[in-house]
Amino acid sequence: MRNYFLMQAEPGEAGGGAAPELFDAAFVQGLREENKHWREQAESALRAWEQAEAQARVAAEQAAALQESASARVMQAELRAAARQAGMVDLDGLKLADVSALQIAEDGAVLGVEAVLDGLKAAKPWLFGVTEHSAAVRAAPRPRVAEVLDARRMSEAEYKAARARLVVGK
Repeated sequence: MRNYFLMQAEPGEAGGGAAPELFDAAFVQGLREENKHWREQAESALRAWEQAEAQARVAAEQAAALQESASARVMQAELRAAARQAGMVDLDGLKLADVSALQIAEDGAVLGVEAVLDGLKAAKPWLFGVTEHSAAVRAAPRPRVAEVLDARRMSEAEYKAARARLVVGK
């Protein structure tokens, strides 16, 4: 077997005896150390690349989970708003709806809300009715005539009673 680094014949090989060294031992040792240095740098760069790739994969999974969570929240908000407009009596009834048909379009609009509510109306009509809800506009109460109290004309007992009503808010 031939040692290619020193370019010398192994003892007992054909070719008769040892061939002269073409490179001195210090030069060969320097090449080996340089090779070791570059090999370690390449291995270090490979490990760093693998770590960065793993981090990117984890970040992509987290981003996908956050996107899915945000999409679910948007779909629920749209469904709740549409249910209010459709006259749903109790929004807890939305838990009974099959929301698997809801999708978010490219422009961000939620598709399939009407179909889900129509299916819920057909299956559970008692959830819908004509009632007022918190978003309804109500008429302002009628103003009361302000009662003028003159403390100078009150007796001591009347004054204390009127003062107590004002302080307590009765």
